[in-house]
Amino acid sequence: MKNWRKGLVGWGIAIICVVFVPGIMSTAESQVLSKNLGIAVYPAKGQSGDVQAKDETDCYKWSQQQTGIDPAAPPKQQPQATGPDGSRVKGAARGATKGAIVGEATNDDAGKGAAVGAAAGAIRGKQQSRKAKAEQQNQAAATQKDTFKRAFSACMEGRGYAVK
Repeated sequence: MKNWRKGLVGWGIAIICVVFVPGIMSTAESQVLSKNLGIAVYPAKGQSGDVQAKDETDCYKWSQQQTGIDPAAPPKQQPQATGPDGSRVKGAARGATKGAIVGEATNDDAGKGAAVGAAAGAIRGKQQSRKAKAEQQNQAAATQKDTFKRAFSACMEGRGYAVK
């Protein structure tokens, strides 16, 4: 028997037994829930670590049901607009105006300056539009996370925890 174990270890093979009991989470695992949310939870009524783990798990699930938000899942992407939003046209118009002014001021052809300015303005207009959409999506994600945190905090406070 010793030679058999020694042989396995010599080959770098190890046998590891892991027991998983569904629905039971260790204290360290449950506190990841509150830490990921950026919330500090203190057992104000002397709750044990196991009780806190169960309460955090229950409140997390309850908050998901109440808000329809899962902070662990990536935010849902808003459907892209199917038509143009006018950002390129507006940018092209601004660019053409600036290009014409520069072209006229430098004794070059105002028409050429307007054409170059229009192309550059169209690109800039689209970039600004994309940036604005990304900022809106980031703001929406932050608002959802705040909503979820308020629900989670209310649940934990209702179970006798101090939450900050």
